[in-house]
Amino acid sequence: MKIAELEINIMAVPQGYYLAQGISRDLNFKVSLPAEFEKTYNLKEKLTDKYDEIECGETYLIDNVYSLVVKDSSYDSPDRDLLMEALVNLCLLYTSPSPRDTR
Repeated sequence: MKIAELEINIMAVPQGYYLAQGISRDLNFKVSLPAEFEKTYNLKEKLTDKYDEIECGETYLIDNVYSLVVKDSSYDSPDRDLLMEALVNLCLLYTSPSPRDTR
């Protein structure tokens, strides 16, 4: 994984780059940066279509966006322990071989 700092519109990153955002389990994307992610990537619909349940501390990959569930409600403050758990899960997702690599 290569980490780079770029001065660009975050919603217009070049192909091959991944974004990460902290979200709440209630999938409330109404304000601030989560609202921009929702508008650009339609994450709420994609997350609910792909996953039966959204769990705190988990990380979900949709398109090129890692969504780290760091709190139960959008009205809560992010939880440090949940963030650490979600970051570990992000690393596991990123380093796991894809199905095509295991053939």
